[in-house]
Amino acid sequence: SRTCPRSSRRSAGASTPPPWPRPRCAIGCARAGFDAGRLMPGWDAESWGYHGDDGGRFHGDGAAVARGDTFGRGDVVGCGVDRGRREVFFTRNGVSVGGIPLSQKDLDEPLYPCVGLDHGDAVEVNFGAEPFAYDVRARDGGKDLSRALAKQCAPLAGGSVQTGCFCRPRADSSSG
Repeated sequence: SRTCPRSSRRSAGASTPPPWPRPRCAIGCARAGFDAGRLMPGWDAESWGYHGDDGGRFHGDGAAVARGDTFGRGDVVGCGVDRGRREVFFTRNGVSVGGIPLSQKDLDEPLYPCVGLDHGDAVEVNFGAEPFAYDVRARDGGKDLSRALAKQCAPLAGGSVQTGCFCRPRADSSSG
């Protein structure tokens, strides 16, 4: 049995705002070998990520594969693996914002949810204890993806899960 990558929580200090104009939060998934203590999701070949500061979707070398809507406090963002469509997909406030293709090698290895922060804010993570903002069942008609996500996320949710793994930056966080 493999373990999840270590926490990717980073802190610039509770009372010190980050030196860039917008705090960075990223959601994604990674292989067990991802160095979450050093990199944001998507900045290497071991991970895929959607970044709030610039709306970029990343995988590989740190260059954005595509860009879209940014996200921040109060938004609900999500990440899922659609093995049928061979992609990692991302959502914002219940709407798909696109995906990143997966190779067969990527599909053969376990992928784990991850969140990257470069500030002291907290996030809430939902592995299915609450309804998701994005309706995964509508994506594939409630078939294989919904069952696969439930199976993958169940151990992370203590055995109870609906369909996927999503995260929301806490709106009541006072730092940043």
